[in-house]
Parts: sequence; C-alpha cells; structure tokens
Amino acid sequence: MLRIARFAVLMLSLIGIVLSIHKLEGETDGLAVEQTSVGTTPVTVRWTAGSVPGPAVVIAHGFAGSRQLMDPFSVTLAANGLTAFSYDLRGHGRNAAALRGDVTETDGATRVLLEELNAVISFAKSHPAANGRVAVLGHSMAADIIVRAARADPQIEATVAVSMFSPEVSALEPKNLLIISGEWEGTLRSEAERVTTLFAGTAAAEGETYTILDKLNRRRAVIAPNAEHVSVLYSQTSLREATLWLAETFGSPTDLDVMRTDRRAPWILVLVVSLVALGWPLTGSLPRTYNRLPSKSLSLRTAALILLIPTVATPLLLWPVPKGSFPVLVADYLALHFALFGIVALSVLYWRGALSVTRPTRSTLTATLFAALFCCSALAFPLDRYVTSFMPTGLRWFVLLPMTAGTIAYTLAIESYLRRPGMPWWSGILTGLAFLVSLALAIALDLRGLFFLIIVFPVMVVFMTIYGVWNSWIAQRTGSALPGAISAGLAFGWALAATFPMVMD
Repeated sequence: MLRIARFAVLMLSLIGIVLSIHKLEGETDGLAVEQTSVGTTPVTVRWTAGSVPGPAVVIAHGFAGSRQLMDPFSVTLAANGLTAFSYDLRGHGRNAAALRGDVTETDGATRVLLEELNAVISFAKSHPAANGRVAVLGHSMAADIIVRAARADPQIEATVAVSMFSPEVSALEPKNLLIISGEWEGTLRSEAERVTTLFAGTAAAEGETYTILDKLNRRRAVIAPNAEHVSVLYSQTSLREATLWLAETFGSPTDLDVMRTDRRAPWILVLVVSLVALGWPLTGSLPRTYNRLPSKSLSLRTAALILLIPTVATPLLLWPVPKGSFPVLVADYLALHFALFGIVALSVLYWRGALSVTRPTRSTLTATLFAALFCCSALAFPLDRYVTSFMPTGLRWFVLLPMTAGTIAYTLAIESYLRRPGMPWWSGILTGLAFLVSLALAIALDLRGLFFLIIVFPVMVVFMTIYGVWNSWIAQRTGSALPGAISAGLAFGWALAATFPMVMD
C-alpha cells in the first residue's frame, strides 16, 4: 500500500512539474528577447516580436534580487508595447563586478549604482527596439536609485517606484511618479502617503492621482492587496497600475480588457509544491542506515534549554563582532549566526548528556550524498530560471564553503534535537521560530548594520518549511539525522552564497 501511495505521489508531482513549467514558459510567448551587457552589467531586453519600437523602461531590482525577480514587470510591460530593459545591479545575480562603497552612504554604493543605472539608460535610449523615450522602474533599494536618476535626467518621462523609501523625492520631482506598496508594508505605505501629500499640498488618499501643470506632472500612490516586500512584485494590481501609468505617460492608453499581465505566481507555487512532494517518493529509495537516530528522549527542561540558550546567547555574543569582514554583504553575518546558534545548541546537548555521536556507515554516507544532490538541485535550477538568480558564479563559488560550514553547524544541531523519540510534530516549527527570534534580537541590537535581514524573513520561513519537511522524510527513511542535516546545511549555504550581494571596498 505504501509503495502504491509513493508511486501515486510521484506521478502527481511529475504532472505538476511538467504542467507548471509549460505554463511558466508560455508567459513569454510572443516576446522577442535579447541577452546582452553594458560593460560588466548583464541586461535582458524584451519587446513584442514584430512590433514597432516602443518607449524604453529600465527596470532595476532591489537588495539581493536579480533580473529574474523583476520578470513579472519586464514581461508585462513588453507584452503591452513597451521595451523592457532589466539588469543585474553590481554585486548581484550574474554581474561579475562587485558592489563597491558603503551601502549606507550616498557617496558610496549609491553613487556607483547610479552611475551603472545611467549607463543602462543611455544604452536603452539608443537601442533599435526602442524609440528614444524612456522611463524607469525600481524595487526597494533600487527605488531610491531610480528616483535620483529621474531627478537628474529630464528625459526620463516617468518613474515607477515599488516598495519605495527615498529622501530624494521632493514636492515636484521626480515627475510622473507612481508609488506601489504592498498592503503589508506599513512603513513604506506611510512613506508613499507622505510624498504624495507633499505633491498634492493636502492630505492625499491612496489610489488617487494628483496632477499639476496641466497634467504634465502626476503622482499616485497605490496599494497591492495581500502583498509584502517580495509578493508585491507578482501582484496583478502592481503590474496593471505600472502598465497603465506608463501607457498614459507615453500617450498610448491601454484597455484593461486587452491588457496582458504576467501570471506566473500561481504556477511558481504549483512548481514548488510539486517539487516538495516529489521528495517523499524519492526519499523512499534512500538506503536505510540501521536506525542510528538518537534513542534517548529529552526532558522538557533540557528541550527548553537547548532552544532558549542559543536564542538569547547568539545575538549577544555576536553583537560586538565587526560586520562586513566577508565579501558577501549581510550573508556573512547570517552564516555566522547560523554557526554560533548551532555550536551553542550542540554544546547544550553535550552538557545535558544528550549528544550522541556515532561513526557514519557507508550506507549513511551514500544516503547523505543522494539526499544532498536532491536538496541542492531540486529548487536551485527552477528558482534560477523562474524566480531569481540562484546559481553561484565567479567569486561566489569560493565563499560557498565557509557559508555552508556555518549553516551545517546549525542544521546538525537542529536535527540532533528533533530526531528523538517523543518529539511532537510542532517541534520543528518551534526550532525555526527560535532561530528567527534570535535573528530579530540581533537586528534590534544593530538595526543599521543588519536592516536588510528584515527583507529575507519571509524567504527564510519558506526555506525552513521546505527543508524541515524533506528532512523529516529523510530521517524516517534512513534512520539517521546526518543525511538531512548535511543536505539542508548545504542548501542553506548555497542560497546565501548565490543570492546576497558581493561587495568590495
């Protein structure tokens, strides 16, 4: 019966994977695409195949993002008569050039990113698929960059700022400014309301358009329902509002009934769920390792100490440690936090006499190898193609090893804690929550240095959930905590090395 169930899940998972990939690939039907570069900056150009050249829209992603993350906007705008130029900012994605300068200083990384944006804008203005007119669109960190560019360049006819915070927005500049915020981005919604009120000269309402100078300058703030800092990029409201705003600016109003918007979000969800489900039948083929899971249950006191002590001690011990000692911005601290949390938890396990160390057998090593191959590749390739840059390149391969050393220390501790008799199903949720609370304490102690970690919280919850489910299946099948711990540790380290910005003084 179990074999039949595994086969059924295998078939359903494969159907879900094939169907979702078919739908995701279909999102770009009818579009021409060009992969090019401006200096060291990789650029993707999209436009409707066979159409006359349209206005250019230069699209910039946010912190730890990439061109792929902005594809919903790029595809939507290109499908509606515009020519979309999305690019990887320095230090991000496939851009081989490291980000230079202090990211908190205007004369540091901001100046470097502004110079890069201006170079891409110049390229877009002269591209044969564009007609010389130009607008800019940016998310989060890049929203400030595009605002600065639009204020300095009068040829930029419109600015679409998603999840915006920028001290450069004035009462009248940049012109034709659309601000999109997610419903769950409270602080950024307040900022959008502030700058719209500044423009209107009176209390501004969300969703209203305010115009001056005989409609030569407009400003509008809109809310994407049920969206936070990442999902705002996939919101149909975000995509429609941006398209309508730019079409109106360029004098080519778009009919909502014929507007084509990118609808990849539900199919990405189907793809990820199918890949997660695929893990169950595949882990059923892993070799057993003769039940080497810890046989000793934990007392309530010991279980509480194992989580409480590292949750509090880790941020306090790392508080005085200098940040930015590694060339991967913020991820260096995150890997260190993983490592110390794991080391402290393992130390408490040892102190309470609950740490059991056994020599791995050949079957354990075989199971670890195959589990690691699945856990690292199952999500990496689909995410890289349909969500965001997820493949380490260049110097990132060299930072992968120290990153994974830190994350494996954490996953070894967590798996040693969870895979014991009598542990309730919700204990996995509790361990993930403990780590996130620990990270929140660290951010509170150093908000300026670790602010960007707030952005990755939702993504971390997703990853912890996925690998928690996979590790449970791996442990049940193999009888060992080691394969799941190594696999998840490698996958977390891979994510840190592949996605966070590369920096250099």
